[in-house]
Amino acid sequence: MDVCTLHGQDYMDRTRYNFTEHRHAISAEGVRGLSLSSLRIENSGGDGIDLSGNLVDIEIRNVVATDNYRQGMSVISAVNMVVRDSIFQRTRGTPPESGVDFEPDYVGDRLSNITFINVSTIAYHGSGFSIWTGNLEDNGLPITLRFVD
Repeated sequence: MDVCTLHGQDYMDRTRYNFTEHRHAISAEGVRGLSLSSLRIENSGGDGIDLSGNLVDIEIRNVVATDNYRQGMSVISAVNMVVRDSIFQRTRGTPPESGVDFEPDYVGDRLSNITFINVSTIAYHGSGFSIWTGNLEDNGLPITLRFVD
């Protein structure tokens, strides 16, 4: 397993860094065919993984996201996504502080055909999985999320 370790505690030093909750370890926007596997993502100053901009065909496998400041993973917009055999744990810093957070930003964002298989959320400060769909109120697009043990 490859390890991506950031030094989140350094980001709290206001003499060195301006405050932000968006120092994500991995951020992907508008990608088709993204695959992340066998990674340990630690101590980011934001999300361990941030997915936005209408991503399509995503596979995340055997990933451990731990001790990230905001979320283990944020899903802003994704279609055809599978996350399997992964752990999202110990998020604490800026709300919602979830293991995995679904939070579309724009009316055209999608959360469609998303499946989690054998995924754990452990010791998070907020929710294990959180869903906020306020920006999708008028778009009429279906939200499809599956969780399989």
